[in-house]
Amino acid sequence: MKVVVALDDSPYSRHLLDLVCRRHWAPDTEFKLVHVLEDLKMDEWGGENWNELYQDLDARRHHFAEKLLSDARHKVEQHVPGSIVHYEIRKGRPHFEIVLAAADWDANKILMGAHGRGVCPHNLLGSVARNVSEHAPCTVEVIKVPFKSAEHKETVGTAAKQK
Repeated sequence: MKVVVALDDSPYSRHLLDLVCRRHWAPDTEFKLVHVLEDLKMDEWGGENWNELYQDLDARRHHFAEKLLSDARHKVEQHVPGSIVHYEIRKGRPHFEIVLAAADWDANKILMGAHGRGVCPHNLLGSVARNVSEHAPCTVEVIKVPFKSAEHKETVGTAAKQK
């Protein structure tokens, strides 16, 4: 089985990675950990050194993504014996790149977390998770974190009190 695991730098991805490590997987399972660096809109920046700043920022983002995926790879290799773990950094729109990574690799499943940021309570999925599930060439499993951050509780609690 080939499983794409979409990771970012959020607590939701850490939870997703923990779940991957706790599950029982067939010995021949291959994982591809994917992190997408969204394009930066540099035309909004001013000044003459924007290209230099962009290159520095892009290099830092890539270095961070490399470390994130390398650490995740080691964790999966330690907890899922016999698995083969690849990783890939892609650039572009997250939902598009995750679907493309799964299609390019002929994946059987995509695992991803759901932030739910900026989503109305009646919507269960954020835009990235929703778009991936609608366009993926394989099964998509969206993992919702069973806990909320203190910041989220505070926001929800305040909104409920105002009603």
